[in-house]
Amino acid sequence: MTNKQLELGLAGSNQCPRTVQRQRQANRATWWFHQMHQLVDQAVEWEPAPRFQMEEQIWLTVTPKQNSKQN
Repeated sequence: MTNKQLELGLAGSNQCPRTVQRQRQANRATWWFHQMHQLVDQAVEWEPAPRFQMEEQIWLTVTPKQNSKQN
């Protein structure tokens, strides 16, 4: 066993882990929205499709079915 003191390297971690996580999330959100803005700016303008018009509906009159057997 050694009697020397161990040193912990804390030089780069002055920030709270939650602050670091929040900053990463903000960076990802900024990147994502930047990507979406680029996609929208590069989008092709589409002409709207003409409205589908149905043909005139014809109602058929249905006569009751007659029984083939008569009493």
